[in-house]
Amino acid sequence: MKKKIQKGFSLVELMVVIAIIAILAAVAIPMYSNYTTRAKIGTALASVGGLKAQVAENLANSVNGDSNVTYVGEQKTGMAYGTGVNAAGDITLTFTSPVSGSVVLSPNNNGGSVTWNCISTSSAISSSGSAVNASSPALGGTATQAEIAQALLPSPCTGA
Repeated sequence: MKKKIQKGFSLVELMVVIAIIAILAAVAIPMYSNYTTRAKIGTALASVGGLKAQVAENLANSVNGDSNVTYVGEQKTGMAYGTGVNAAGDITLTFTSPVSGSVVLSPNNNGGSVTWNCISTSSAISSSGSAVNASSPALGGTATQAEIAQALLPSPCTGA
């Protein structure tokens, strides 16, 4: 009697493998999307180091709120729409896509050293990736949307 030797996969085995891959993809794709969004927010926050240094220098020289001090009004930083600095030294990053909202960095002058508070002021995460623009309070607008999800912000940042 001859034994029949199988030379490949059966259709059932192939369907099981495809189902396992689909389940893994359903878990991995949203996690990767959150990871890339968090990375873009972190990059934008890190890119305002020059503005933070200028604000800290102005606070150290007691020129906070002086109308003669000029700050950079807008920068393109990754997915950040713009960066604004008000007279108090609050730096606002306004994000557009895939997260819409603002993060405000507020300086605290502690007698020679400046520490920064990071607060989410407004956001709406769009499922289509399209922007839901929010006006930045530091640029004279009003924030009317929910804050950026805490999971997407770096650990020092908090919601408003």
